[in-house]
Amino acid sequence: MDKSKKYCSVGVKLVGFYVILGLIPLIIAYLYTFYVLRSVLEEDGYRYIRQESEQAGNLMDAWADRYAAVIDSIYMDYYTNAYIMADYSNMGYESMYPYIDKAMLKLSLLCPETTKIEFYSFNETLPEDGNYFRKVSQMKEGWFQKAVDANGFTVVAGVDSRKEYGYERPYIGMVKLLNYFKNGSLQNVLQVQVDAVSVCDLIYDENEACRKFVLSEDGTVLASSERGDLGKNAEEVLQGAIKWEDIDWGQPGSLMEQGTYYMVTKDCQMNMKVLVIADKAS
Repeated sequence: MDKSKKYCSVGVKLVGFYVILGLIPLIIAYLYTFYVLRSVLEEDGYRYIRQESEQAGNLMDAWADRYAAVIDSIYMDYYTNAYIMADYSNMGYESMYPYIDKAMLKLSLLCPETTKIEFYSFNETLPEDGNYFRKVSQMKEGWFQKAVDANGFTVVAGVDSRKEYGYERPYIGMVKLLNYFKNGSLQNVLQVQVDAVSVCDLIYDENEACRKFVLSEDGTVLASSERGDLGKNAEEVLQGAIKWEDIDWGQPGSLMEQGTYYMVTKDCQMNMKVLVIADKAS
């Protein structure tokens, strides 16, 4: 009886040994497959987020090119500048409005997302009509200086909103200093307002597995795949997900990892930046 138990015990041990021996290659194969698969998925994730940032950046560059071209045509329009610079102390505005209307219509037709076009001027004799012409002092704080600092280029100043049909409508403001005539201190700024939601729609993809942001130079969210982020500071929006100060803006296109997130940035025209983040689990 003792012998049979002994043989049985030895047999069980041998079976267990061979089972374990047989499982080892399977475990190794499983682990190898797991790591290879994870590597492939990570590489797909890298490729996906880079493609998304590249696509969003290209869309924003094309958008900026279109507006810059039309705004530059207004800048180069001799008569528009002459009308804005004229002294109306002893003359009327009858000939000015038809011409300005025609010039601004061109911008609206070529860029239908435009919601308002305004000239902010130091010319005290211009009509303050609430339509085209306003005093520089009425510009949103900091926007005039951004136009001056841009050295003649068109720049995105930020996001603001105005009440329209009973609700606040957000817009992206682009500004350009109109210094066609360089005489004295009389300066004018062209401000073009663009429907911010239309820009969100430009970069939005309902099947995307990432979050995309278009940011101004100071980190304001100009557009996002989530409309509720508009006009907010990106650092606040991303709080709890990633550390803003750890984002390396000096290497656009490079993949960065932070916690459970991948990130890629891209520089765009008009001092804009694209930031794409994706959860590693997605």
